[in-house]
Amino acid sequence: MCILIYLYQILDLPRFLLSDMSKTQKMKLVAEIFLWNLLVNLLLRFSNVTSLLTLSTPKKAKNNFPKSEITRIVGYVDFVLNRSDFILKKTCLKRSLVLYHFLRRYDCDVGIHIGVRKGQAKIAGHSWLTLHGQVFADSEEQVGDFKPIYNYPN
Repeated sequence: MCILIYLYQILDLPRFLLSDMSKTQKMKLVAEIFLWNLLVNLLLRFSNVTSLLTLSTPKKAKNNFPKSEITRIVGYVDFVLNRSDFILKKTCLKRSLVLYHFLRRYDCDVGIHIGVRKGQAKIAGHSWLTLHGQVFADSEEQVGDFKPIYNYPN
């Protein structure tokens, strides 16, 4: 019951996320994003990234989702991850994995990349998505000097 109340409260979405979807469809999508985020957090503890990406890649894409709605999926994922940050720490890897799953599910041909860069005192890591070879749902500046060490799909 608490989860339903939580979902209802977070469905007070910013205007840019409002679309033709009914409140029930939005609630279902938000619940799926939240549950997938929980699953990603759990699986990252017991599995490797390749296995998780294989699991995250849907066997069959839903073709009934308009491509114009892709930015809304990014908005929903960011909205849910920001709201659940008090439960699960939000990282670029978790965000990329959740986005990868949902964008692939709606037949968006995204790739996921993990990169590193040497800072002054330590090595830093970052994960991001690309769509048609361009950085997607992230900024070029943020990806910046990171050298990809892992790309999926290859």
